[in-house]
Amino acid sequence: MGNTCYLNSALQCLLHTPPLIKYFMSSKFDEERMGSAGCAIALKDLIKIFATNTSSYEYKSPTDLRNEIGQLYSQFTTYEQQDSFEFLMLLVDTINNEMNRVRHKPPYTKLTQEKKSYSELVR
Repeated sequence: MGNTCYLNSALQCLLHTPPLIKYFMSSKFDEERMGSAGCAIALKDLIKIFATNTSSYEYKSPTDLRNEIGQLYSQFTTYEQQDSFEFLMLLVDTINNEMNRVRHKPPYTKLTQEKKSYSELVR
């Protein structure tokens, strides 16, 4: 897969995060998924392989996940060195957007605060 050590280090972090693994392996993932959710499904497929792998000699190339993220962010379509943190943040943000059930953001409402002195607030 070329120079993809940035991808490997980010995936190692995700694949060793128990709450994330538990969520992706649960039925809740399929219930909450919105639309195609390409990156989320590709990550789930990787998690499933690693969670059920009994052989330490077996490997899986994350080509599907790399292709999905590459469709959204062109800098990941090449085999050049990339920033691992940037990849991780874009991947997590993309999965968050794919799994977000809020379709219409409520309008912004400015909150007002009563003017009180510090002594009144700490009573």
